[in-house]
Amino acid sequence: MKLLSKFFIIKNKHGLQSFGYDESGSLIYHLEEGALNPNLEAIYKARISLVNKRSKLAYIDYAPNLQGIINLKHTNIQPGANLLCQLVWQGDKRKLPKFSEEIKLPGKYVILLPNSTRHFFSKDLKSPLATTLSAKYQNIGMIFRSCIDEVSERTLIEDEIDFLSKQLELIKVWQGKPFGRLTVAAYKFMQLLRETRLSKDMEIFTNNPAIFDYLLPYLDLWQLSAVNLDESLTAPSIDKSFKEHEEFGLEIHKLSGINLIDINSKNANLNFYQVNYLAIDEIVRQIWLQDLTGIILLDFIKNMSIEENHKLLTKLNSYLGNDWRKNQVLGFTKAGICEIIRNK
Repeated sequence: MKLLSKFFIIKNKHGLQSFGYDESGSLIYHLEEGALNPNLEAIYKARISLVNKRSKLAYIDYAPNLQGIINLKHTNIQPGANLLCQLVWQGDKRKLPKFSEEIKLPGKYVILLPNSTRHFFSKDLKSPLATTLSAKYQNIGMIFRSCIDEVSERTLIEDEIDFLSKQLELIKVWQGKPFGRLTVAAYKFMQLLRETRLSKDMEIFTNNPAIFDYLLPYLDLWQLSAVNLDESLTAPSIDKSFKEHEEFGLEIHKLSGINLIDINSKNANLNFYQVNYLAIDEIVRQIWLQDLTGIILLDFIKNMSIEENHKLLTKLNSYLGNDWRKNQVLGFTKAGICEIIRNK
């Protein structure tokens, strides 16, 4: 898996742009965030405005003149009632923002669960350290993440638990306030840093003093080598186009949350399976560089055997297993299209 080594966060009139580089200096991630304040993962005290009991769907007012939707656990909640919820998707021009009753305070090592006292462990977790910490923090609901295996000092995990616990205490205090936002939200780039493996020499650069101050608490918490402020920094010009390959060509077509990647052969000496297999490296590179989310359809060159299809899926799963966003390779449809879901 490629380790993130340098990360640039540049603010300009259009919003925020983030650029992540691996240890070889290659750009592997590029994110864009709007000029408005971030509101991902923010927790709200919302008010129920309408409930559809059949679908368990409710419309909520989460701030003055702002409405969203939520799937309810129970439908006995009446319009006018208050509800604690967390924003999981910002919405767009056509769809309302989506919320969840499952409140989570995510960190790099643990995720706090305010509505629970149960402990959960990542299926990939091997370190006995999590069991020790579970015994110490019995009254706090928590998910122990697999990256604990890479932590050399127990105090780092405990410091993050304390850091998140302070946020939890504020939520309890603010629940008595009128409806509206209770917590500061997360930037998209923070999600990436939290979910990605960082090199030991990880450095972050930004041109914005507010972002610099925002990141300082994480310098020791996440063992960053440095957080640097240089107000003269500008966004580098990057080329998101496909690298030239002798064996294949790629085209991306985007339409309302659906991304179609078309693979074409350029080498008559290779069979279709070989071309498709070689194209996967560039396909995954483009998914990360363009941050493609939602439904991703791969139109591989057809007429492969079942065994060859299986080998393609194995390679895709291996590469996307290192992705910072949750994803699922669903396999091939009857039309021969490979379908991937990558969370927004």
